[in-house]
Amino acid sequence: MIGRDRAERLLKYRDEHGGFKDWSDVDNVPGFSKKMIDDLQHAGATIDGGGAKEARGRKH
Repeated sequence: MIGRDRAERLLKYRDEHGGFKDWSDVDNVPGFSKKMIDDLQHAGATIDGGGAKEARGRKH
């Protein structure tokens, strides 16, 4: 959903600034607009990885 380049920017930002505390931290990452952050939240993405854990347990 976010692509490789944006994923790499997230990782670089996290490595340089520490973990994300809330969505406002993602707003500081280049390439992430407020609309994109809002769309990610509505799609079920989480800051703490909870969305990934839930997705692994979900049946398709």
